[in-house]
Amino acid sequence: MKRPRDLLGTHAVLCATLLLAACGEQTATLQRDARTGSDQTLDLNTARDARVSDALIADGVTADGGSQGDGATLKATGAVCKTAGECQTGYCTDGVCCGSAACPACESCAISGKEGACHDMAAVCAPFLCDIKTSQCLDSCTFDKGCVQDSVCDRSQAHATGKGICVAPAQVVTVTSTIQKAINTATPTQTHFKLTDSRYDETIDIPTDRTVNLIAARSTMAAISAKQGSAGVPPLRLSDGAIVSLQNITLRDAHDVAGFGLHCLALKTPGQISLIESAVSDNSATGILANGCHLTVRRTRIERNDGGIDFDGGNIGGRLVVTNSIIAENGRCVGLITPLGCSAVAGTGGVYINSAAAVDFAHNTVANNFAERGFSGSAKVASGLICANQSVTIYNTIVEKNHTVHNQSNVEQVAQAFGCSITPAVASGNCELNSAYQLVPPSPLCVDGGTSLASTKIQLLLDIANGPRDKGTPPDLGPHELK
Repeated sequence: MKRPRDLLGTHAVLCATLLLAACGEQTATLQRDARTGSDQTLDLNTARDARVSDALIADGVTADGGSQGDGATLKATGAVCKTAGECQTGYCTDGVCCGSAACPACESCAISGKEGACHDMAAVCAPFLCDIKTSQCLDSCTFDKGCVQDSVCDRSQAHATGKGICVAPAQVVTVTSTIQKAINTATPTQTHFKLTDSRYDETIDIPTDRTVNLIAARSTMAAISAKQGSAGVPPLRLSDGAIVSLQNITLRDAHDVAGFGLHCLALKTPGQISLIESAVSDNSATGILANGCHLTVRRTRIERNDGGIDFDGGNIGGRLVVTNSIIAENGRCVGLITPLGCSAVAGTGGVYINSAAAVDFAHNTVANNFAERGFSGSAKVASGLICANQSVTIYNTIVEKNHTVHNQSNVEQVAQAFGCSITPAVASGNCELNSAYQLVPPSPLCVDGGTSLASTKIQLLLDIANGPRDKGTPPDLGPHELK
């Protein structure tokens, strides 16, 4: 609103205009040009209009009737602004001249093509949701939170980025019957399969050269169990060239001597299998049997199987990555149980590694596994860790209380690991663990007892509980970083 002085100035200009008009339509007069000394013809009507325009501008009124404010033209609705005084509407909201002083939660006045009025941010944030607390688009997600309805959260790169990514809905298939049917009927661009039920009783075969990401969009894991009556058949099988990621899923309850939780066999082109924030448990044979495949295990528990991980890179160079995971209580007795132990055991205890390719094995716990396995040309056995290729380095890993035949006292180091270079080397019995295999203080050799991975290519921003791995001190051994 104009002040009284402003109104007075405007009225004065209008009066001057009326006085000029009263002089009639005088078309010309002579005035001397100060620069040239010659007489010039002057149109009085033009002079009148120019004087009126100058007076109006000096008084803060624009040609279209808007107020300038300090001599600058006020900006139209939707124009970029910094303060409300710049805008004709009197409001600068979300950085533009807006019709409202503030927008409701998860609405914005600055949405492209709709500037100047409050609009829902859903389309802008998708496939992420908008955070109702901050009115900002989320940039990370968990399996059950953060994504739009038809999306799903992919956390396969969270070890390096610290974040989950919402997948574009066009790439997502929601499983409504069986997982196998969804995979078989999906288009090549539909690579992510959203699981919403708690359990799927089926065996899944991944076709050659397919990319399949199975993700449970739940607060708890979805279980994939071998179909009842399918003795010796694992819940999941894949072969040459297949790329598979399991996230927030448990593979369990496979039966018989060939009842592996996961079986990957590649003869020509390595298959790729990743387990992210998942579990492999209660299978009657080894939890994971991988031959000629690239196997990645992150923030995962492998428990109560006949063996934990049996990995052989094969002749085609399969690669192994295991980080922030727990391999515990695997193995079984097939002989007589005596006061000294079991007279005969079967399978792999914790982890067996035979790989000519690079191995990333860091921040894991291998504990309470009860079985042993030797390998060709050596009588040495261990039911914690065996590295058939002795160039393998194990980083910041707890190897505790693994049992060998006739040795449940855990005093022999060979019962824990053989053939592996463990850094730092902490003898069994120094890391105290609770029932969930989490490190318990003080454990002075294990709490803040790790070594930096900066010189390696191993990237770990998160621990097994998705808390920060680096807290400004040497890291703890094992998958948990204590608060």
